[in-house]
Amino acid sequence: MTSWQEESGRRLLASAGMDRTVRIWDAADGRLIRTLEDHTGPVRAVTSWQEESGRRLLASAGTDGTVRIWDAADGRLIGTLAGHTGPVLAVTSWQEESGQRLLASASGDETVRIWDAADGRLLQTLAGHTDEVLAVTSWQDESGRRLLASASDDETVRIWDAADGRLLQTLAGHTGPVSAVTSWQEASGRRLLASASDDETVRIWDAADGSLLRTLEGHTDPVWAVTSWQEASGRRLLASTSGDRTVRIWDAANGRLLRTLEGHTARCGGDVVAGGAGPADAGLRQS
Repeated sequence: MTSWQEESGRRLLASAGMDRTVRIWDAADGRLIRTLEDHTGPVRAVTSWQEESGRRLLASAGTDGTVRIWDAADGRLIGTLAGHTGPVLAVTSWQEESGQRLLASASGDETVRIWDAADGRLLQTLAGHTDEVLAVTSWQDESGRRLLASASDDETVRIWDAADGRLLQTLAGHTGPVSAVTSWQEASGRRLLASASDDETVRIWDAADGSLLRTLEGHTDPVWAVTSWQEASGRRLLASTSGDRTVRIWDAANGRLLRTLEGHTARCGGDVVAGGAGPADAGLRQS
């Protein structure tokens, strides 16, 4: 799921569905605005960005092996990025300093591929994982270099240089598939990653040297999603969702479990979204 605010102030959401569609919703009243149809298999992820012209675009990742780019305003299909030989399970985007918009897609074909969003050109194929790649995230380091982290069924997180496709680090330690990864920068400038795994843990890593900083234990079933946010006080929190039907909130600095949110009657999958900078459980939503 992704969200954005229009110039009018209206907040919209886009959701990816097993019914092969992307749907755009009005966040205020829950009204369905439009349905984007063209994928021939379930849609696993969606992301959005705004062009310099102000136009809002979406990119969706499909199990049909494609990434599709859409105009959010009218639902028109703008482009199809084909090349993966397995389902596309995740997608993220960023803008280069030149203004070029790039996409990274993670696939069951064990690769991450980097694309030019404007013309659909394949720029890099990142090969090295030995099983399905389930998640990908990106950030810019202090030197301006664009890095990617990918999470895989091969029980690792791998860090790549997006410019040349070079593998920089392999973070090994999980004893089950890694289903999600997120990153943040500390006040000191240090970049950290958190990974969620079927081994029932969340692990926090130093992105620069690949060292494991701490392991968050408490879930009793596979952990499928993790996100982070900073409170107004500056404290960094994590939220993780699991097959044990809970969302757990952690202090990232010391790994302490702050709260367990219970109430789901089925397994908690998909993404967990954190909004705002209030108390430890404020603004949490799951998709």
